[in-house]
Amino acid sequence: MHCMQFSGYTQKDRILLYMGTSKKFEEIVNKDASRTQPRYHNKQWNKTQRIYDKLNKKNMRYNADKFQGMMFVEATPHGELTCRFRKILKDIKLNIKVIEKLGRSIRSVICKTYPFRNTMCVEENCVVWPEEATIFTFSHNLPRNSGQLKKQEIAKLHDFLLSAILQNFITEVFVFINTISLIFQYFDKRFTVYIFLKISIFV
Repeated sequence: MHCMQFSGYTQKDRILLYMGTSKKFEEIVNKDASRTQPRYHNKQWNKTQRIYDKLNKKNMRYNADKFQGMMFVEATPHGELTCRFRKILKDIKLNIKVIEKLGRSIRSVICKTYPFRNTMCVEENCVVWPEEATIFTFSHNLPRNSGQLKKQEIAKLHDFLLSAILQNFITEVFVFINTISLIFQYFDKRFTVYIFLKISIFV
């Protein structure tokens, strides 16, 4: 009996993951038995062909489901942005695969002990930390004998958060522009203007 560690997956996902990995392992064993590809090999074994296969698989991975192309969308809560793009592409009958990028929290980007304390921002009219807002404090994540953050550190963190928000907004704008340019490649300008107005109303 093969067991799999419970790591947040549902039972259905664990079964699918196990079946996929076991099938891949059987292919490796069969190739080794038929001497097509050794089970253990160094990096120099058939290096040129493996590089070609890797690049070809990366560039043509959407062809397995007979898609015309693929596009990556920034992660949003509940996949709202991804659902919007899929609905728009379905309405204009473009067979393009939409893939949602993995999102990252601001805390994971900072990569250090949780810096937020009961200290308000030093900037006036701050968008990220307004004066009336309550700053969350996680005492179990803070080191012992840790003092208040200095004003310079708070200012740096303030600038970082503002840049992260601005970068997310710019990314969404670029994704929207890329979608419009993609539509230009398949349809004439008159139909594209109609779709552009439709998307603007939808958004």
